[in-house]
Amino acid sequence: MVWQKIRSGVMFVVAFVSCPCHLPITLPLALALLTGTSAAVWIAQHTTWVYGGMTILFLISLALGFMWMSREDSTQLNSCVVQNQKGYGITLSPLGYIYYTCGGYSLI
Repeated sequence: MVWQKIRSGVMFVVAFVSCPCHLPITLPLALALLTGTSAAVWIAQHTTWVYGGMTILFLISLALGFMWMSREDSTQLNSCVVQNQKGYGITLSPLGYIYYTCGGYSLI
């Protein structure tokens, strides 16, 4: 559960940084930090591709952040089996169905 919150938080930070509305500010800052490198030359020559790539990164990270935030805990068991020593028991399925087990056989 905690790991899913951390993953979704990281994706929201990536979405915030790569948001197209912030690029007019962050792109010149990135170019200033990369001054003198071949990466800065490439980014300066292919600004349209950078905007497109960052927009796609923004959409994917935002979708993943919302998906991971709303996902239920995956460590829960799919069903809960309660059995006694003779092998008789009750199985509760995730959909709410109740199965009665008798020596390994399921009776609905």
